[in-house]
Amino acid sequence: MNAKRQKALQKIDWDAVEAKELEAHRAAGFVARDPSSGAEQINDGEVAEAVYQALATRHVVKSAAGMAKGAVTAHELYAEIFPAGPGATTQPATDEEEHARDNLKSKCWKFATTSATGRVNKRIELEGKTLVLCEAKVARTYDARETAKTTPTKETARFLSDDASLIQLYSLNPVMTRGQKAVGRMARHVGMLTTRHPEVSGAATRQVTNFVKLSSATLTAAIVTKTESEPADAEA
Repeated sequence: MNAKRQKALQKIDWDAVEAKELEAHRAAGFVARDPSSGAEQINDGEVAEAVYQALATRHVVKSAAGMAKGAVTAHELYAEIFPAGPGATTQPATDEEEHARDNLKSKCWKFATTSATGRVNKRIELEGKTLVLCEAKVARTYDARETAKTTPTKETARFLSDDASLIQLYSLNPVMTRGQKAVGRMARHVGMLTTRHPEVSGAATRQVTNFVKLSSATLTAAIVTKTESEPADAEA
């Protein structure tokens, strides 16, 4: 963190930030009162549930033509979950409001992670549904604060879909790309080691061979064919 950024953060009233976050949770109905102490407690489970319901009811995309309208960006999701939250519908009036907004927006977005172990995809699996949470760049416009002009842009957005083409493009392909990049980083590291110390080449070769075999077996086993995924009574 650079000195300018650190100095700016030191001026923030973090108690005010926390108070604004609590106020937003309270307004959205995500606060419960402890029966013994009487203290208010934020219920993140209810926030996560609201995120799931928002995606499942308002952001299911059936085709590429419906992506821009059906997908939801991080700020849009935040505004749906915390409609009275700081900076939800207008620019934050203070630095404290801006930080509170960013924290709440980050919370909602984390509850909508696209990973297989994320809350949404796990919930879908538990409910026996086939939807997949995807992520893509979609067209949006925003009003520039300095010029008050509307500017077109592309923003990351998420949506649920049962469409095989969308799932391949915006769920399968990205995870494969991340995996390939991870392998590339591993290759560069192994190359560095064996270049500087050729004496570890034998061990590196054995470990790389084992890694390739294990990765291939694991990924192959993860693929469920159409026949395997169909119910046993599919032809009944």
